[in-house]
Amino acid sequence: MTLYKNGTSVGTNTNAYTGTTQAALPIFIGRAVSGGYIAANIDDVGIWSRALTSGEISQLYTSALSTGEVLSEKGTARLAPNPAADYIRVDFPMKGTKHYTVTDATGKTVLKGQVSDKQQSDVSLLVKGTYFIETEGLKTQKFIKE
Repeated sequence: MTLYKNGTSVGTNTNAYTGTTQAALPIFIGRAVSGGYIAANIDDVGIWSRALTSGEISQLYTSALSTGEVLSEKGTARLAPNPAADYIRVDFPMKGTKHYTVTDATGKTVLKGQVSDKQQSDVSLLVKGTYFIETEGLKTQKFIKE
């Protein structure tokens, strides 16, 4: 596990994976097991089921939710509208159909499909919240479902 503060790694801890999907103990964020609280504000917390790359961490920290272009090592894309109500569209310069996966803030896959350039993907059944769309050959992008 790696802890990031303002987009910079500030600590790493390795734990043995037990394969357990449930635990009797809660996860404390901003509070010690002994009951004390930190003297700070926490404005954004994310827990993923996989290790994010340093580029993904940087993008999460620096990205603004907008319809602007997102530049990446994998390709350039435009995600719109963001925030989204019923659909999202990923405009990309590559030809053909691409696979995409939408995950929620916990890393759970909530939607999968295929999309062509400028084709809309239906997100109307998703509940309000923060989501991430990973499109084949493009950088993962964050969007808000209204």
